[in-house]
Amino acid sequence: MPGAVASWSTEAVQRFFRWWNSFWFESFDPLPLGVFRIFLGSLIAVFYLALYPNWERYYAADGITSLGQFANADDAWTLFHWTESILPIGIFWWIGLGAALSFTLGWKTRWCTVLLLALESSLLNRSLPAMNGEDVAFRMLLFWGLFAPLGERLSLDSYLGKRKGQPGRRELPTIWAVRAMQVNFALIYAISLPHKMVDDVSLCAYIG
Repeated sequence: MPGAVASWSTEAVQRFFRWWNSFWFESFDPLPLGVFRIFLGSLIAVFYLALYPNWERYYAADGITSLGQFANADDAWTLFHWTESILPIGIFWWIGLGAALSFTLGWKTRWCTVLLLALESSLLNRSLPAMNGEDVAFRMLLFWGLFAPLGERLSLDSYLGKRKGQPGRRELPTIWAVRAMQVNFALIYAISLPHKMVDDVSLCAYIG
């Protein structure tokens, strides 16, 4: 009997590790990730276009951030703060829109991902009234996008690489960065839903 239990335990552990390795480190075709990049980049571009009328109001030093109750304590951790006396705030809108379009097309994908991540972090840390879950989700997806082969397929990077005769990736990439996005996205809802049910004033009033 003890031998049977030990054998079952060993098999269960081995099965778990096989599942773990398959879930996190299996190879995958990055084509769907190229589609994901196009949609994400398009959404971020629309996000910047929607922000245009209120860009100065939300993020300029003399906008609503100049009012103490709307200031964010993390404002020091923004590109806007570091370049306050050097660059006008409007330049960052153009940089963000250009990076989003370039990201969508898959040109200089990795650099655009880094730039968009820095801008999203700056937006989140600049103005409290302008913060929302959309910004948090963008930042999370862009962070994991640093480790994912976003420009591997359906991109100008891959097209131009083939034109120059550069060999493509011989082995399929591993899926761990995509899994991290999926798990992180699921956790957003798993954590935020109970929080809203407890703390959301309008929901509590409706239930009451």
